Amino acid sequence: MAPRFADGAVVQVEIGHGCTFVPQRGMAVLFINRQSPIPLVKTVVAQPGDRWDVAEDGRVNVNGAEALTAGGRPYRLEAAGVRMLRLYVRDYGGIIPPQTYLLLGAYEGGSLDASRFGLVHRRDVIGRVVEGR
Repeated sequence: MAPRFADGAVVQVEIGHGCTFVPQRGMAVLFINRQSPIPLVKTVVAQPGDRWDVAEDGRVNVNGAEALTAGGRPYRLEAAGVRMLRLYVRDYGGIIPPQTYLLLGAYEGGSLDASRFGLVHRRDVIGRVVEGR
């Protein structure tokens, strides 16, 4: 696994009221979540209108293609994440709803990401990474 950003990496983010970007697939975004006291950086794997599914073996498919980590490895989510995300697939007919995103991290088995807390609404996406070192 090769994470998008190494532990301790310094990243520059665009955040706040002037941050009017539209999250896109592949973009690293900053978002808030009740499970973390600090904002998290994750990758947009699926965006509104995308067709998606999570297979029993943990594979994530978006628009007919297998989703890959930033390091190029296929996701193989752990069983608990598969069960939870398959509820979203079922409830939304396999389509990411408006203003909602599937955000996943660098670890192919899932991390503190959608495999733990589900889809993320746009209002919780507070910024985007514009540069990382």
